[in-house]
Amino acid sequence: RRLRPPNSGGPVMLILGLDKSQSVAGAAILDGSRLLARRQWTESRDDRQQLVPALRCLLADAGCRPADIGVFSVGVGPGAYGGLRTSLAAACALALPGRNPVYALSSAEVMAWQVADAGGVSFVRVIGDARRAQWWTRGFRTAGDHMEPADDWRLVAPGDLPDLGPGLAASPDWMRIGAQLAPSAPPALRCWPEPVSPDAAVLVRLAAARMAAGIPSEPLR
Repeated sequence: RRLRPPNSGGPVMLILGLDKSQSVAGAAILDGSRLLARRQWTESRDDRQQLVPALRCLLADAGCRPADIGVFSVGVGPGAYGGLRTSLAAACALALPGRNPVYALSSAEVMAWQVADAGGVSFVRVIGDARRAQWWTRGFRTAGDHMEPADDWRLVAPGDLPDLGPGLAASPDWMRIGAQLAPSAPPALRCWPEPVSPDAAVLVRLAAARMAAGIPSEPLR
């Protein structure tokens, strides 16, 4: 079974997507262009057992069973190792009985799309706290109904960001690095002044667009 490209007239698959790369986690189910259900929750150190109940509620909201899902999509970070490991394991476990595909995409790409859409720009640089006085970063440009990388993943010293022209700089770790990021970003980059987390509803739409365009999955890691 294959996801049909837009307007091809073929069968449409349900896509379930989940992302736990940040403290704000989420899951969603897409039916073609229609969002059937979406769940979002905040995880804490004291309560990291919300994924399974959230998926049960999500499926109930959508009126479907795991066997009805054609593709499982998952955000693969960068982000919290425990959350990434859990969400990837859950997607693979749900896909196993029907031998369904698992499609991975960068959580940073999802965040870049959200900020580009909200900010009305075509270029977004996503920056995160890699600890030990380093930031991880990658730039993305809009390409129709998905995003394309504008450069490679980099580890940089705080403030040492590549300058690829005007756009927005955004971070899931704004509360930790915003005070350094705002004054040190390249002059053409405006800063998104609040933390951003991947929205599972955006993740499933981007996964559908990427698959329809023939873009392969990111490595399942």
